[in-house]
Amino acid sequence: MTRPEDDKPYKVYRAGRVPRRRAGDVMLVEPAAPSKKRPAIGAPANGKGRRRQTAAETDRGAGNGARTVYQSGAEKDAAGAEAPRRRRRFRWWYIPLALFIILLAFIVGAGVWAYPKYRVFDKAVKKSNKLVTSATRAALTPDKGSILFNPTTILILGVDQRPGDVGRSDTIMLMRFDPKTHTITQLSIPRDMRVDIPGYGFNKINAAYSARVMSGGGPSPDLTIKTVEQFTGVPINHIMLVDFTGLYRMVNAVGGIDVYVPKTVWIVNSAGHTITYAKGWRHFNGIDALHYARIRKVDNDFFRMARQQSVVQALEKKIVQPGNFTRLPEIGRKFMSGVATDLTTRQIIELAYLKWRTPAGDNVKMVMAGTPTYIYGIDYVISDKAKNLAMVHTFLGE
Repeated sequence: MTRPEDDKPYKVYRAGRVPRRRAGDVMLVEPAAPSKKRPAIGAPANGKGRRRQTAAETDRGAGNGARTVYQSGAEKDAAGAEAPRRRRRFRWWYIPLALFIILLAFIVGAGVWAYPKYRVFDKAVKKSNKLVTSATRAALTPDKGSILFNPTTILILGVDQRPGDVGRSDTIMLMRFDPKTHTITQLSIPRDMRVDIPGYGFNKINAAYSARVMSGGGPSPDLTIKTVEQFTGVPINHIMLVDFTGLYRMVNAVGGIDVYVPKTVWIVNSAGHTITYAKGWRHFNGIDALHYARIRKVDNDFFRMARQQSVVQALEKKIVQPGNFTRLPEIGRKFMSGVATDLTTRQIIELAYLKWRTPAGDNVKMVMAGTPTYIYGIDYVISDKAKNLAMVHTFLGE
């Protein structure tokens, strides 16, 4: 006998048992791979109005391979928590960019701080430029280019001018800056060196500075330039006349200097008092440094130059100390108040940079050789031509 349901035009499927869920569990259905089968009969073509799945379809995946996954309450809480944000990737160019910003800020800040001080120093340099006569400038040999890249030679004259006196170039020194070899060479000439002064005959080399005074003229740095060039064969590009009072101000500006005195010496000052400097380390203020550099009657000119060089070296060491860095513009201004030079502010800064860049071992100091003698009761130094010619070649880097 045929059952009534056998006569039905469709099949009846019985749903299987659905697992019992506990409280707090959530059923998740993992999607199966997309099916290429045509949609079931009765399903909307546009995907809208999808019919609800029965429990049986959910359990078996409605024939497309889906399966039921159950999640515990604790797992639900962990899954529902907000996922951590993705960590931003580090960019290597952050470092140079940050360094560039810091450097730029430092340069701007330094410029704002330094510009007023630069103006003060520049004003002092321009004032000293006006003290150099056109005749002195005409006697100089022009540089071959920027002194940052080409050697240049400076004639430094230490002028000891007392009240009522025209002054004497008691310190005569050539200084050569060579940026190509990173060397600075100093060649000192004894002030008593007997030379031929153009137009005036043989005399002490320091007499060239005041040679025109007898004929009613004034100091003649241009004649000194010509005399030194003729004697050494070294072209001179720049000149710097340093009044000893400038040394006095500069030593005081840095707070004094420490100088080693190799032997006890003395000097009689303008008031007639004897001042003694005992052997050993001494702390000099401006007036002590001035007196010590002026001493000349206790020994010969070579010892005098050695004393002057020791004062200059002690001053150089004191200037570069960190405590004096912020005071450099003021120190320079006080020094320039006793200087006459053709060097511009830019050139002085470039020379200072070359000095800072040059290792201490590449600073060469030489003193021209000669024999002290008396001619008609006057002290002279007779040049040792062979030794001095070798020094000149060394000075020129040949």
